[in-house]
Amino acid sequence: MTAQEVYIALAKKSGHADSEVLLDILAKSMTPEEAALLLELPAANETLAAKLNLDEETVEKKIDELMRRGLVVPSRRGARFPNNLAFLHEAMLSSAPELIPPELPALWKEVYRSYWWKEIADALSGLEIPTLRVIPAQGAVPPDVQLLPWEDIRFIVQDAKSRAVRNCACRVMLRECESPLNNCMQFNRRADYALSRGSGREISVEEMLALCLASEEEGLVPIVGNIALMDRMDYICYCCSCCCTGLEPLKKIGNLTVGYAKSRFAAEVNQEACQGCQTCLERCHFNAIEMEKVAGSKKRKATIDADKCFGCGVCVLTCESKALTLKLVRPPEHIPSLNATAMR
Repeated sequence: MTAQEVYIALAKKSGHADSEVLLDILAKSMTPEEAALLLELPAANETLAAKLNLDEETVEKKIDELMRRGLVVPSRRGARFPNNLAFLHEAMLSSAPELIPPELPALWKEVYRSYWWKEIADALSGLEIPTLRVIPAQGAVPPDVQLLPWEDIRFIVQDAKSRAVRNCACRVMLRECESPLNNCMQFNRRADYALSRGSGREISVEEMLALCLASEEEGLVPIVGNIALMDRMDYICYCCSCCCTGLEPLKKIGNLTVGYAKSRFAAEVNQEACQGCQTCLERCHFNAIEMEKVAGSKKRKATIDADKCFGCGVCVLTCESKALTLKLVRPPEHIPSLNATAMR
């Protein structure tokens, strides 16, 4: 095989052998020899060593290096090349910054803008239930409300057996805002994987909770998994609608609810208290807030479209007039049962 043929063979694994940009990404991320090794995976180190005329120690070291660079991921059958765009993007752009070729984020952004965003939207639209769920910003929850384990950031962080924080691969790629990169929270197996390849750093309960609260104040939406069969929580994403490769595509097609379940809360506004500052308007990632004329007031006041509100509460955190609050509007059954009960 020529070098180009090897890269095309790898690109076929993601279903995009015809994408010149993806081929450019592969060529800039690995040598032809590394690409040839990746094509042989999964395979035992002994088998790889014999086939590639290398010793087993060299193969083992190379696999570890490729994992650190996001070109190899673990699987039940052994180490393998990420077999679709989502896995490959996530693994590569969440690697330690010094291991990401400088031109890579821009190339991935070109892939995303040209065709991948639509594939993501179509894939999320075809699922039976939303795979992701918004949870309320901790600082916005009314003090008299008892949160369930799977919506309680403090419980999730404290209960985890291991914790790590790493850069958000979506924000590394798109960078459409100045929100912090280093706030992708990883737990348990995900944390162990991030630590094993040096893409994340170990973090204490106290530091992670402080980082969660800071991300909320920044106006980022806390998002977790919503799949009922998942018996352990393994991440909290702090997302923005301009960079998130889940939120942004679904906003484009105007159907966020196919991929994202709302929290059990909704924002409410006391229009008498509202000062019309419009801070909430700027912070809402779901376009659920508008400023409208209200009888008896010269200022426009905030109004909330309940259908569009996902109950994240980031608007509540910076409302200086305390006109915005979160209200509990959905029962415990709104959260898939195994998620809501597994940690009690």
